[in-house]
Amino acid sequence: MNFYLILILTALPLMASQAANAKEIPNCPDDVITHWNNCIGQFEFESAEITNKSSSKGLKHWLKDGHQDFPLGTIYIGGWIANKASGAGELILPDGGKFSGNFSDDAVNGEATFTSATGYFHKGNYVNNRPEGYGVEKLIDGSRFEGDFFNKGLSKRGIKTFPSGDTWRGRFDSGFANGPGVANMIDGSVFIVSRIKGEPHSMAYFFEGKVIKLCEFNRGSSKYCELKTSKTLIPNLTEEFNNLSVDDRKTIQYKLSKKNYYDGVIDGIWGPNTVKSIISYIAYEKQTLDFRTKISARREIEELLK
Repeated sequence: MNFYLILILTALPLMASQAANAKEIPNCPDDVITHWNNCIGQFEFESAEITNKSSSKGLKHWLKDGHQDFPLGTIYIGGWIANKASGAGELILPDGGKFSGNFSDDAVNGEATFTSATGYFHKGNYVNNRPEGYGVEKLIDGSRFEGDFFNKGLSKRGIKTFPSGDTWRGRFDSGFANGPGVANMIDGSVFIVSRIKGEPHSMAYFFEGKVIKLCEFNRGSSKYCELKTSKTLIPNLTEEFNNLSVDDRKTIQYKLSKKNYYDGVIDGIWGPNTVKSIISYIAYEKQTLDFRTKISARREIEELLK
């Protein structure tokens, strides 16, 4: 079966610009595609893929087998090097999704944006069509994520802000919060816990004003909760901190304030704000809640001073 396609071979990177300037582009001299360069032509073909093989810029359709990770009917418009998509370009998917940004070796590589027809948006760095490195993501439920993407875009670590204003600072795998993290609620309360597929599953620390609770969760279910003070919440951590000089204790508070974990007075005093900031820092930055023993508590305090 023959397919029929009008190819626009132009140095302009975007489809809209090509359409707007089509009248200014000359007709191609004949039906031999290798002769085409910056022109408009008509070409009949029976191959699975049509591409401009001579121009530095052009239009490419994937009609049967797709290409890389992209589905059938994908269209690429943009720069070309050695017959591969390279440079600034735009990739339009059959479902209305669109990549815009930098391409190399026939894939999205470097800074780019992706917008889906349903309202999902991502802007950041890509490696072989997958988010990798720093990026900003807006989900269709109105939530927003900012942080680092890795594991071919399946994992990310940063801050997710929900439509309610609550945030979760931690790691996500395949869309679920996984591992230690910190929930900052819109009412000012803080919840520090480790999660498995989104469900709390560990010792958890609640801070609501001066009220402190220690709870234990198992797959989302609370086993128990008890009231604590800043001194009795984690005795070994309290002791290791208070064994430091006043200047060293102030140094820790100052460092945590510069990283947006501590918002209290730099006074060297072990109180609710100090213990909350230290636990929050360890949970997110170190991805652990292992600081209850004397050895682990000393290790964490010493590392905070480095």
